[in-house]
Amino acid sequence: MAATKMLRVSDRTHDGFRREAQRRGATIDEVAAAALRALRQKEMGEQLAAPLDDEEAEWLDASLR
Repeated sequence: MAATKMLRVSDRTHDGFRREAQRRGATIDEVAAAALRALRQKEMGEQLAAPLDDEEAEWLDASLR
């Protein structure tokens, strides 16, 4: 196992991670890593779904002119 650090979370959050880990047959670390990855993916999706600004639209249309 890699080196570890302590992360302070509320009892409620810890219990949620513990229950999810038990449900998945995983460790709390694995559940936390999956949650972090899902958060990053969600943010990327939101950025990709945002409308293009004028500069981006001009750049994408440049080869069509």
